Amino acid sequence: MRITNMLAGVAVKDLDQSIAWYALLIGSAPVRRDAEVAEWRFEGGCCLRLMRQTRGAAGASVTMVVDDLDQQLEQMDGAGLRPTRRQDADAVRIAFLRDPDGNQLVLAQVLSAALAC
Repeated sequence: MRITNMLAGVAVKDLDQSIAWYALLIGSAPVRRDAEVAEWRFEGGCCLRLMRQTRGAAGASVTMVVDDLDQQLEQMDGAGLRPTRRQDADAVRIAFLRDPDGNQLVLAQVLSAALAC
């Protein structure tokens, strides 16, 4: 997946399970991994960090800006990941899904320069 903008920290209960799920979503393994943290880095300094936390998981909402939502959904479908909801508007197309801890992820393809990050 080509992510163009994001900075997020997500609390997860089972780091190994979450790493496997996010690796399917993103299409690569984390660039950094230790016992408590896994991290992916993207263009322009964007970062997604998973943090092992037994309490407080499932409260995050992360929006990932993608350049081609249809291509991303096709890649996700091949990995067995399916959005819970889709919404298309004039300025943006979005898909919602939940990670294994129930955190919300939003994939957004921006169609209007006015919304570009």
